[in-house]
Amino acid sequence: MNDDHKLKNAVQAELDWEPSVTSDHIGVTADGGVVTLTGHVDSYRQKAAAERAAGRVQCVRAIAEEIRWQRSPQRR
Repeated sequence: MNDDHKLKNAVQAELDWEPSVTSDHIGVTADGGVVTLTGHVDSYRQKAAAERAAGRVQCVRAIAEEIRWQRSPQRR
């Protein structure tokens, strides 16, 4: 198992652990210490929390954040 695979798994575990992030729709890739987050979340707050969570992981050199956010439709 290479370092990028370990880093990807560590970032995914951190996202899964973070209670303010629903990580079901967030993809993670790693290349040379640069982590890319993709997918979508329901709020800007979750987007920011996902980026902070990835930044907490040791050996992350940079984060390319490509997460989209959309408000959930409001119920009437």
